[in-house]
Amino acid sequence: MKKKELQKLLSKTIEQNEQVGSELRHCVPALAVGQKELLLAAENIEKALEYLKSAQDLIKDSSSIYLTDEDIERIAEKAESLMPEDDPDSHYHCAEAFTIAVGEHFFGEVDNRIRRMTTGFSGGVGGTHDEMCGALFGGVLMIGAIYGRAKPNESDQICYQKSVRYREEFIKAFGGSSCQAIKDTGYGSQGIYPCGFFVKKAVKLFLKTLMIDE
Repeated sequence: MKKKELQKLLSKTIEQNEQVGSELRHCVPALAVGQKELLLAAENIEKALEYLKSAQDLIKDSSSIYLTDEDIERIAEKAESLMPEDDPDSHYHCAEAFTIAVGEHFFGEVDNRIRRMTTGFSGGVGGTHDEMCGALFGGVLMIGAIYGRAKPNESDQICYQKSVRYREEFIKAFGGSSCQAIKDTGYGSQGIYPCGFFVKKAVKLFLKTLMIDE
């Protein structure tokens, strides 16, 4: 979606929903059933509108809606910092660190349930090194969080396209998609380059790939 199209969509969405929250609140005193649901809906709509207006202002003031080099470096460094080699008690695994660093940028927080869901994918599924690299999995997971669907009648096209693109760029950059393939090139806790250094590179690759228009 081009910048002008996005601005038009934001303006239309804000305009259509501006009065919905307050109108819902006005209905609540007259209802006994559904009061809680209506109040929560009103609050969520109002909160969403705040985010939409903030996004609208940022896009108006920016020549680009893409991540800056400074943004990419900051997010990648955050991922690396979550994997300190000298402190096992503070060391997240590859899939965890990737998902937390990227997820916090896009969504503000990554709750404990999501963090736990990524653990088993680290180290090529449970540390076996046989399956998909955790940094590749983390990227696909985040693409799903941004572009995926929650209902079967929603489109999966963009999510598929970006997942395939990231996989292709990942293999091109690192020589394979499995954890063991990555380790064979010198990355990993027993390799030349530590896992944190590798995940930092993978995050940078992911974010740059994410900005490619499909």
